[in-house]
Amino acid sequence: MRDLIRMWSNTRMIVLVAISAAVYAAILLPFKLFPIVPGVTELRPATAIPPLASLLFGPAAAWGMGFGNLIGDFASGLGPVTPFGMLGNFLLGWMPYRLWRAMSSEPLPRFISGEKASASSQGLLVQVAEFLFIIVVASAACALVIGWGGLIFEAFPVKAVVPIIFVNNVLWGGFVTPLVARAVAPRVRAWGLTADQILGVSQRSQSPTRLIGLFLAPASALGGVLVLYLLAGSPGEAAGVDLRWLAGVPSVLVLVGTALL
Repeated sequence: MRDLIRMWSNTRMIVLVAISAAVYAAILLPFKLFPIVPGVTELRPATAIPPLASLLFGPAAAWGMGFGNLIGDFASGLGPVTPFGMLGNFLLGWMPYRLWRAMSSEPLPRFISGEKASASSQGLLVQVAEFLFIIVVASAACALVIGWGGLIFEAFPVKAVVPIIFVNNVLWGGFVTPLVARAVAPRVRAWGLTADQILGVSQRSQSPTRLIGLFLAPASALGGVLVLYLLAGSPGEAAGVDLRWLAGVPSVLVLVGTALL
């Protein structure tokens, strides 16, 4: 979690924030012309970028995706859900990096980096499964946070929009990201621009709380989407608690779990 702050003292990481945000926004903007739910979400091939940028640039990608989505929102109009969209996309660019570092001893999945297996590395199929798991979890976290904002402000039909956001992220991230990454990642690594090369971070987190984070972040993201879906059909209060705000509990737990990784 300290990397999110520490990176701002490194010029190369700041430049990577700007590049990540610019690339993300540049791909987002043209597809605003192809809305799925007008003013809320659209066809988003740009969501292939956050997992790739996350694995390569770590905290710089997280900030870049948040700012890039904010730039994209200017085109469709800012609203009360804009901060939730920024946070959701921040997580989409933050969680893959954190989860991969906690799960693997290698800097990047081999089917992306093209590097040969070491004696201690996981099998290729295991890495593919881990990568897809990470995409699903990060996509759920993004959909959860944005859906929470929509529920609070009654900005859109949550039951319709949340699945669209989730599926959009999973399909582009799961199928397109590896294709783009295979062309880009080896070059970025050769230039010494990955997060572990710049910040000197270890690949597998040694924190004793890592296992808690590995359970809490995915469980909160995936379970939170289900909770959000149920609460969206039950507006009002229960035992004096506004159910719209109760839906924020899983979002907070996602942040806590990711910080523990």
